[in-house]
Amino acid sequence: MGDGSLITPPNRDYTGLVYLNDDFTGGELVFPDLDVVIAPKPGLLVGFPSNHKFVHAVPKVLSGKRYSLPVWFTVNSAEAMQV
Repeated sequence: MGDGSLITPPNRDYTGLVYLNDDFTGGELVFPDLDVVIAPKPGLLVGFPSNHKFVHAVPKVLSGKRYSLPVWFTVNSAEAMQV
């Protein structure tokens, strides 16, 4: 890590992100290769495949605090977290 390389754990086939607030500036979800910027809104659920086609970034929050709930899903039951 630290060298710019991407690591995708094998148990992350899909990513979900739920936004919990919007009283901040900055911190949008950006997919630079797709030219997509998603502005956070409370209750918004964003889902996308966890692969190299959906490289994403979150610019720095400029003011306030950004609260979100990330979740990951797998299609491989052998890789799923056991609870």
